[in-house]
Amino acid sequence: MSAVTLLWKCKIPGNANMKKACESLLTQLAREHGMDTAIVRKEPHNTTRVGRQYVNTERHITGYIINNKAQTGYAVHIYVDNKDRVLLDQKDKPNTEMWELKHKQDKGFVLIGEDGTETVHDI
Repeated sequence: MSAVTLLWKCKIPGNANMKKACESLLTQLAREHGMDTAIVRKEPHNTTRVGRQYVNTERHITGYIINNKAQTGYAVHIYVDNKDRVLLDQKDKPNTEMWELKHKQDKGFVLIGEDGTETVHDI
C-alpha cells in the first residue's frame, strides 16, 4: 500500500469523528485511483458553486485526489447523510462524484467543463 499525503485546505473539524471520516474517505479514494495526495477542501456541507452562485445540494465532503508526479487528479464530492454517515451508491447515482483535473503549465490544475470552459483550482 503506497503512502498518501493528506492536506487540509479548510478548517479542521473540531469533531474528532468527522475529522477521521474526512481523512479516511479521501485517503482511501486516493489509493484506489493511484494518487499520492488527498486534499480535504471542505467538511460536510450542503452547497456547491455553479458558475458564480452557490446553490443548495445534498450534503457532501469536497476534496481533491492528486498524482503530483503524473500531474493528474480529480475533484470529488462524497455524499453523507445528516448524521455524517456515507451514503450508499444508488443505481442511478453513484455516491462519489468525480471530475477530472488537468494540469496546465501556466495555470496549475484546471477543471474543464462540458462547454470547454476552464476553472482553475487552487491546489
